[in-house]
Amino acid sequence: MEARSADVSDEKHGDESTRAQPLALECRAPSGQARMRIWMRLCGRGIVQYDHFDPPFESATEHRPQGIALLCGSHHDHRSRGLLSIETVATARLSPITFKKGEARDALDLYPPFVLHVGNSEIQNVSSIVCTAAGDRWLSIEEREDSDAPIRLSADFFDEAGEPTLALEGNEWVCLGNQWDVETEGRRIIVRSGPRRIALQLEARPPHGLALERLSMRKGELSIDVQPSGTTVIRNHGGVTEFDSNVVANAECVFLL
Repeated sequence: MEARSADVSDEKHGDESTRAQPLALECRAPSGQARMRIWMRLCGRGIVQYDHFDPPFESATEHRPQGIALLCGSHHDHRSRGLLSIETVATARLSPITFKKGEARDALDLYPPFVLHVGNSEIQNVSSIVCTAAGDRWLSIEEREDSDAPIRLSADFFDEAGEPTLALEGNEWVCLGNQWDVETEGRRIIVRSGPRRIALQLEARPPHGLALERLSMRKGELSIDVQPSGTTVIRNHGGVTEFDSNVVANAECVFLL
């Protein structure tokens, strides 16, 4: 029995515009599992595929969230080869490992020369994006462990209510389990704090780039907004700084607050 990674908006099973997004959302967080819409059911990896296991995709006449599970590529391949049973997938779907761990994570493929894109601005060879007079730093590029190791990033992201959403730890991104929705779409990681409310949108541009495309973040008196236009607006203790179409290189930090 073959497992297939198929778009849940396949033409055979319904119109994409009216069904795909609500269905995909339901697959990421089945009813009764609060609003922790995290993906991987078996191993906690963040990059997933939709597995139609009951009934198999080729036998289905409609999309049923109850018969769809999210698996990493390796576990999905095991399903395709018959090395992972439907019973195991069905059980894991009801009690995802990401719910038990409280997080999902995956790796970034980033090596020098590294460029961080913040909105429509480019930043290169900078230690931190934000430094405060109190000594706090936000979104730091750290020394590599050795000459062959990937870029190491350090950052904690928050939503507009000040709740943590995602962290960058070394060469990994870690999404926390309290999110309304998290989606991986191609090279993008999208965190939503509510319907149509993007708290964070990152795009990996391996092997040398990472783009912070959208951000709506507040932490204490500091707020950072990367707007759809590409402009970055930083507010801190009543002061406002706008950052638009800039290039910054060879500096300790971009913003000293």
